[in-house]
Amino acid sequence: MKLWPFGSSDDEPSGVAHASRVVTGRAKDGATVRAKLTVHFESEVPKAEAEEQAELYASRLKARFDDAPVGADLLGTEAELDAALGGPRASATAAVRSIEVVAIHLVGGPATVPPPRRRSTPPPFAAVGRRSSSSSQMLAVRGEMLVQARSTPETAGGALGPLLRDARTRVLIGVLRNYDVLVVRKLQIDDEMLDAMVPQSTAALGRFAESRAEELDKWHETLGGEVVDQLEHETAAVACHLLFRALEEAAVPTDIATKVLESAAAGAFPDGGGFDRMSAYLQAKEAGPAVELARAVHTAVPEPLDEDVFARVMAPVIASLHADFAFAASQVKLHVKA
Repeated sequence: MKLWPFGSSDDEPSGVAHASRVVTGRAKDGATVRAKLTVHFESEVPKAEAEEQAELYASRLKARFDDAPVGADLLGTEAELDAALGGPRASATAAVRSIEVVAIHLVGGPATVPPPRRRSTPPPFAAVGRRSSSSSQMLAVRGEMLVQARSTPETAGGALGPLLRDARTRVLIGVLRNYDVLVVRKLQIDDEMLDAMVPQSTAALGRFAESRAEELDKWHETLGGEVVDQLEHETAAVACHLLFRALEEAAVPTDIATKVLESAAAGAFPDGGGFDRMSAYLQAKEAGPAVELARAVHTAVPEPLDEDVFARVMAPVIASLHADFAFAASQVKLHVKA
C-alpha cells in the first residue's frame, strides 16, 4: 500500500523522485514483520513508473521476510537488506539511486504461542490476576505467575526486576529507532507506521537486551557510550514510573509500592539509574511520560529533534507497556502483604 500519495491535480508535478511502501511479511516461525521501504530515483520519473518500481522492490522485501526462519532475526538488518534487494534497476526514464529499508519491527509474535507449563497442583489463587494473552506485548509474560503468594514487597520486587529491565530496553530501542527515522534519516512516520515502531519482545523474560545486543552495540558505536548510557538511564526512569503508576492504579498501598519498586529497580539496574530520576515523570502528570521523555532525549542526543513529534511517536511505545505492568501490579496487590 502507498504511504505517500502522488496526488491527482493537474497542477502537481507529473514526476516523483521517490516512492514508499509499508511492507508486511510473515516469517516461517509465524512472526509478522513490517518495515518501511523507500525507492529513491536519480531524477524524477512518471508516477506510474515510480509505483511499478516500488511494487517490485516491495515484493522482493516481502519475499525476504517470508523466507526468514525466525522473524526476530530480521530486526536490525536494515542495512543488509538495503544491499541485498537486487541492486539498482533502471526504470524507463531514470535509474534507481538507492533502496532504503527502515524501521523493521515485529508487529505480531509467532502464530502459535506455547501454552504455559502445567503444574500438577495449581498454586493458590493461580487463576486470579491473569489476563488474556493477547493483551501482553512481552510473550514471556503471558500466562506466567510473576509474584508468588505471600511474598514480601522485597521478594515481589526482585521477581519483577526482569520485567522492569525488559521494559527499559523496549523504551530504549523505541527511542533509538524513532531517532534514526525522524532525525538521522529525516523521514516522516505516519499513523500507519506508529504501531510498527513499537518494539516487541519474544525473548525469555529479562533477556530482551541480550537478544538485541548487536543493534544496541551499533548505537554505542554511532552515538557514543556516554549518550547511550544517558538514554538508558532515562528510559529506566520511564519504566520505573510506569510500574509505580500501575501499582497506584491497582490500589497497592504507597509504602508497599515504594518497597516493591526499589527492589525491582535494584535488581533490574544493578549499576544504578532509573529510580532517582523517576520523580521528574511523577511530577509531569499532565504532560505525560512521552513528553518528558522527548525533552530528555532532545538534551541527550547530538542532533536536535522536534519534541512534539517525538513525543507523539513514542506514546504508542510507552502505552504498549501498560498491560504487562497492570498485570504485574494486580499480582502484587493480591499476593503481597505489609
